[in-house]
Amino acid sequence: PRRAYDYIIKQAAAEGVDTSRPVSVGHSHSPQIMDEFIAYIRDKIPGVDIAGATRCEIGATVGVHLGTGTVGIAFFKKR
Repeated sequence: PRRAYDYIIKQAAAEGVDTSRPVSVGHSHSPQIMDEFIAYIRDKIPGVDIAGATRCEIGATVGVHLGTGTVGIAFFKKR
């Protein structure tokens, strides 16, 4: 999963995270994988307090397509 985590970090950095807005980290029936994800990406997205991010479970509408073990980050893009 490290390559996937690195891809997420790269995309977030490229998009630009609005650090004045909330950030969320979600999982699909896998809170332990989400914790590993948070530990891995901590301090790798400039200005983002990932440890303080809202944590949530990805809903059935998205989760059914991605499957158990999915993790991701949601953020507002800088304008």
